[in-house]
Parts: sequence; structure tokens; C-alpha cells
Amino acid sequence: MQYLKTRLIAAALIAGATGTAALPAMADRDGPGRLDVDGDGFISLSEFRHPGASMLMRADADGDGRVTRAEVDAMRADMTARMAERIADHEQHANEEFLAMDADADGAVTEEEARAHAFGRIDTNGDLLLSREELRDGMRHRRQHQVGDRDGRKARGGFGDHDGRHFGRRGPGPGQD
Repeated sequence: MQYLKTRLIAAALIAGATGTAALPAMADRDGPGRLDVDGDGFISLSEFRHPGASMLMRADADGDGRVTRAEVDAMRADMTARMAERIADHEQHANEEFLAMDADADGAVTEEEARAHAFGRIDTNGDLLLSREELRDGMRHRRQHQVGDRDGRKARGGFGDHDGRHFGRRGPGPGQD
């Protein structure tokens, strides 16, 4: 709830503080024709679109064009539940990654274990040598996952697939017999 209040207050403060000073910037970015619909050189209240209004109106569950406190609370609860799910997913992934890196299962990861784990995920043919193709494919895969996952969220940044599987993990890494 505090998060939503903070965002709404920040949006209101930004809108109030920037006032008409923000309009030239918006006009430059979107083009005067897009904001000044009637072409009179001014942006009237009917032409003005508040950037935070659409987010607020997403809370309008009954579609009556008004947002009640109960609707805002319901939206906040939904956002909180989704955030908790993402945190749980992240914690599960972090635990799985830690266990995968801990090659000797002693409950601690050394620099060598982390390096060997990363190497093994890129070494798709398991020959303990990285070819240019493997490096290129590994970096491409990493970049794709840094852009965002299927839900549009920022991805974890590893070489793994969205469903948690990792390509190329075959046997011990370099220096591990």
C-alpha cells in the first residue's frame, strides 16, 4: 500500500511541479500535432493526457470510470501477490544456482566452482574447450535473457532457459575430475 501511495504522490508532485514546463518537452517528444489536437498552438485540458492516469484507471475493476479506495486496495493486493511470487521464483532460482555451483556439496561455493559452473554452461559439446561459436551462442543467450522474460520482467541474467533449465551442463568443469 505504501508503494502505491508513494507512486501516486510522486506522479502528482511531478505533474504539479513541472506544470506547463513539461508541455514543451512532451510536445517535442511526441510532436505538437499529437498533443495539440485542434492545432491552436495550445494544449487544452481535454487534449492533455496525464501519464499516471492510465495506471490509476487500471484499478477500475467495475469499469464505471471511477476508482474507489477498495479498487485501489485490490490492485495493490494483486501487485503485492505478484511481487511475492516473483521474489519466491527468484529465491528458488538462486538456491538452484547455488546448489549447481557447489560441486563438492560442502555448502560453500569457491571462485573455482563458480567459474567451472559458468564454463560448463557455455561448453555445449562438453569438450572442456570453448569455441567461438559456443562463446557467441552463450553471449547471445545471455543478452536475450537480460532484455526480459516472457512476462516482460527483467530476467535473471544467467545463461539458463526461462524454465530454469541450462544448456551445456555436462559433467565436471575444468580442473574437476
